[in-house]
Amino acid sequence: MVLVARVQRSRLYRFRITAANLKPSAGQVRYAEMIAKQIEVEQGLAGTRMMWNLTFQGFTIAGYALVASSNGATPAKVTLETLIAVASGVIAYATLRGIVASQVQRQYLKLCWTKNGLDEFFPQPFSNSQTSSRGRWPSYSICLALIAMWAVLLYAQFWYPGDKEPATQIQIVPSTS
Repeated sequence: MVLVARVQRSRLYRFRITAANLKPSAGQVRYAEMIAKQIEVEQGLAGTRMMWNLTFQGFTIAGYALVASSNGATPAKVTLETLIAVASGVIAYATLRGIVASQVQRQYLKLCWTKNGLDEFFPQPFSNSQTSSRGRWPSYSICLALIAMWAVLLYAQFWYPGDKEPATQIQIVPSTS
C-alpha cells in the first residue's frame, strides 16, 4: 500500500493505491505467462524423467531375474548381473538428480514470480512449499528405493553367492552305430 499526495485547487488530498486500483502492465502479463509456462515445462520434465526411469527399471529387473535364474555360475553370468545392477543404479541416481535440478529451477521461478510482485495480480501457478515438498517425496523415494534395491542385489551377489552349481556342460558323444 502506497500513500500518494495530490494537489487539487490548493488542497492536499491523500489517497491509497492498492492492487485493486492498479492493473498489471503488458510486460508483467507476459512475464507471468512465461514463468507459468516454464513451471509447467519443468513439472512435465520431472514426470517424463520418472516415466523413462520406471520403464528402464522394469526392463532391467526382468533382465536381472532372467540372468539370475539361469542355470550355472559362470563368470559371464556374474558380469552380466553386475552390469545390469550398476547401470540401473546409475540411471536411478541420474533420474533423482534430474528431478532435483527441475525442483531447483522451479524454486528459482517462484522467486522470480514473488520478486516481480506478480502475486498482486495473478494467482500463483505453483503450490506453497509445504505442499510442494510432500508432492516431491514419491519421486525421491522411488529413486532412492531403486538405488537401495540394486545395492542390496550387488551386495547379495558377491557375498551370498548361493549354491554353486557347476555350469551345464555339453559333450559331444560319438554315435554308436
